[in-house]
This record gives sequence, structure tokens and C-alpha cells, in this order.
Amino acid sequence: ATPEIFWPPLATHVSRALTADVDRAIQVWNLVMLDVIPAGVSVTELKCPTTDPISAAFDKTTKGLVKLNAWGKVYFTPNCSIDGHEGKLYMSKVHIDLKATAWDMKPAYFMQTWSPPTWFPIEDGRQAAQMILNLHFYDSAMYYFLTFKLRADGIAYLATLEWEIKDLQPP
Repeated sequence: ATPEIFWPPLATHVSRALTADVDRAIQVWNLVMLDVIPAGVSVTELKCPTTDPISAAFDKTTKGLVKLNAWGKVYFTPNCSIDGHEGKLYMSKVHIDLKATAWDMKPAYFMQTWSPPTWFPIEDGRQAAQMILNLHFYDSAMYYFLTFKLRADGIAYLATLEWEIKDLQPP
């Protein structure tokens, strides 16, 4: 029988709150910087071999009642390690650099959410932490959802879903 390999559960640690560069009647909340580390481990133990981040760009203009443009990049530092956790890669400073403009004075809303991180098998039996980072933005008629898939071995890409919701009630 092959011995079972135990990979410790992962957690997201919020490093700090971020502000967005927004124009006009836009409200943004839950925009934060994250570190993906093992549950119960201090973020101070995270060692990253580089300060050069990986990024995935976005630029989206809505077609709703409020013409909205959102652009920027999602950044993170890949290939981080922790002593005593050999064969596992983590990520640091996961964040959205958000810029947005609304072309009239009706309110528009932006919010960041993320999935619980999981493990992804990579070469040589190693594992890389992976997560999904979401940017939600909407006005009173349209809802947009940008999904960024990030992996600690340096993979970052954008998948976009959008749909129309009538009579959406903002929080």
C-alpha cells in the first residue's frame, strides 16, 4: 500500500485593506491584500524568492444603465515557501489594483471576494496553492463578475462571466 500524503489545510491571511482609484459615484468595499499560507502558520514565516509579481490584466466597460469602466491588474508574488513545508508553494501579496470610472452620477458598486485556497499537483510530486479571486461590479440593472484563477507556481489568468439581473438591490 502507498502511504497517504497529507497536505496541510490552506488559509488566506488578510495583510491590509486597499483603496481603489475611482472616479464619480463609485463605492468599493472588501478590497484587500492576501497571503495564502498553511492554516495555523504565521505569515512572517513566508519566504518568497523574488519581489517581482505575476499579474493578469483586465479592462471592462459595462453596457448597463450606468456606463462603467473598470481596469487594472491582479498581482501576486509566486513560488513562496515555508521552512518545514518542503514540496509546497504558497503565494503572497495577492491583490487587485483597481481603477474605475462611472460616466454619470448614478451609484455603482465594486466588491472583492475569493475562494478558499486548495492544492494543485505540479511536477515532481510537489503541490502549489491555488485560489480564485473575484471582482464583482454592478449598477441597478447589470451585474458583472470577473474571475481570476491564480496558482502559486506562477499561473494567473482571467475568465469573465457576465449576466443581466433586473431590479438588482444594492446592499
